[in-house]
Amino acid sequence: MASNLERRQVAADLQLIVGGNFTADALGPLYQQTIDRVRAAPSEYLKEFTASYLSRPLELALHSRLYLANVLRILADLQPTSVKTIARTLLQQINTAMAARSAGGAGANEAVSDDTLQMLQSVDMRKRELQSLLRT
Repeated sequence: MASNLERRQVAADLQLIVGGNFTADALGPLYQQTIDRVRAAPSEYLKEFTASYLSRPLELALHSRLYLANVLRILADLQPTSVKTIARTLLQQINTAMAARSAGGAGANEAVSDDTLQMLQSVDMRKRELQSLLRT
């Protein structure tokens, strides 16, 4: 069982990875160190990922700003079945949230704000990232 310190490190690593700007250029050595920690304990990271991002209803605005597929890409070769299951679940949640938004949202002829348009474009990009994981 992971200690509190280890659990906090896992949570911090996941936030770093999904928060955007997770690149070697932006983070220097911390980038590879983070990847190494994730790959050294794939089950722990997937468990925390699932608890943090799949255990509650998906919020489109929040998820449009998160790069959840980054974590899954890091672990795809180590845990392919789990990664595909999680990607499929996330896609289902996104589709459900989009359908709910459409059912209660603006009419087809109503103007969409720039913020809403940007969010929808980001959600579409996140869906494509997850779909690519299912093809590998």
